[in-house]
Amino acid sequence: MVTTRLFATAFIRNDRRFLMMKRSSQADLLPGIWAPVGGHLEPEEISDPYSGCLREVAEETGFTGEDINDLSLRYIVHRIRGDEIRLQYVYFGTSLRSDYGDTDEGALTWVPYTDVLSLETSTTTRFVLERYFAHPHDADCIHVATVESIDGKPNMHWTKLSD
Repeated sequence: MVTTRLFATAFIRNDRRFLMMKRSSQADLLPGIWAPVGGHLEPEEISDPYSGCLREVAEETGFTGEDINDLSLRYIVHRIRGDEIRLQYVYFGTSLRSDYGDTDEGALTWVPYTDVLSLETSTTTRFVLERYFAHPHDADCIHVATVESIDGKPNMHWTKLSD
């Protein structure tokens, strides 16, 4: 049986840095890996991933919607892992402050743009950041990506979401 898992994540910027989390080594998903803040959508958030993203950001950083400028959906990523289809809504925004709260999900750190791609991240996070840096001015539209394996290596196909 195929199941689905929906996520919302946020790359929060401040002074040419991203707020990244080194996930706990005890985490169920991606233990010890660097990731943006975010997580699973709750059932009532499935039709409103923005609210789920704000909830996850608040839980993991203490930032509220008033602390973040221009939190906007940039990417939607699809992939399949075993019998699970994963759909990730990826937001970008700018923090109005640099202090953050504690979280038990991992260690938060402001990482300079120049260093973020050197972190050990998931395949999805790496592809999203590579796309972001390669196309910094495509914020006026949403792009959708599908992950597939080609010759045993993951690859991501991007397309502009349009009507």
